[in-house]
Amino acid sequence: MSETLTDAELDEIERRCEAATGGPWTAFVEGRDHFGGSSIVRTAGEDIEMSGASEADYDFIAHARQDLPRLLAELRALRAASRSRSVRELGGEIWSELRRLPESDLRWDVNEAVVDIVIGVLARHVGSMLLNDADLPVEPLPPRE
Repeated sequence: MSETLTDAELDEIERRCEAATGGPWTAFVEGRDHFGGSSIVRTAGEDIEMSGASEADYDFIAHARQDLPRLLAELRALRAASRSRSVRELGGEIWSELRRLPESDLRWDVNEAVVDIVIGVLARHVGSMLLNDADLPVEPLPPRE
């Protein structure tokens, strides 16, 4: 297993979360949260009772139902922001390199179109609209056939 979770692995974790009994889940530990009976994890469905679990185990399992979907959403949002920022930086770098060309080699109308195409291709790989150097939106180009 690699250190970085793949999108497929995140999808598997998300499927397990979605397949589990609905939340919220709450730990009710006998002697701490109530007296008499057993320790349980209360769910939107049937309560979960475990053998040999510590208070920390009950708390961890109960909170995982709410925490994992939130962590997945946060991770996906951070990845998307990171990809978008990287693509925008690449687009800016390409634009900077074009601007370094001698004035005689520049046809700004063509070069701006080239940059928009490059940014459009990068946006296609990120899966979202990006902004060009003038902060104007560039839609992802459709997939090549």
